[in-house]
Amino acid sequence: AVIGPNGAGKPTLLRSILGEIPSSGKINFLVKASPGRTPRIGYVPQKINFDIDSPVSVLDLVAAAMSKNPIWLWIKKPIRENAVAILKQVASEKLIDKKIGELSGGELQRVMLSMAMTPVPDLLLLDEPISSVDAKGISLFYEIVNSLKKQYDISIIMVTHNLTGVVPYADRMILLNRMIIAEGTPQEV
Repeated sequence: AVIGPNGAGKPTLLRSILGEIPSSGKINFLVKASPGRTPRIGYVPQKINFDIDSPVSVLDLVAAAMSKNPIWLWIKKPIRENAVAILKQVASEKLIDKKIGELSGGELQRVMLSMAMTPVPDLLLLDEPISSVDAKGISLFYEIVNSLKKQYDISIIMVTHNLTGVVPYADRMILLNRMIIAEGTPQEV
């Protein structure tokens, strides 16, 4: 978990890891990846901007992330079945036919998480994924992320302001304020 006040550089750190902005330091990936390739990175942004009146469904969104074919023509049965399986991992399979604009904050973040897990990454980056999620949804989100971590043995970096909620799930924690202020177990930090 990466914690710190607003303006501390938390999203900047994630954007550097993603290669979206230049960094003056060196990033060494210590996650498991096949020899000769950089780690596959999954990313869940804090929020996405979209037209809430858009006719795009959860299936459309997930299928577009899974397929090289245009989804506006039709979605083949195997892609729908894969989408259901992927959404089931994040307790969202019942949302498959809902329009994106009808989703709650927690539902949308779980759908985004399912997309970040396709294909299964070596490193999963979560940028304040619970900022627009209610208390019940926060607990569910943490449980799902913890389950995915165990199931796939992936490394996860989560930026959060929810210190008390993340402590039971974090192995390591960094307190950032334009530089590393503290690093260690959640109890140490």
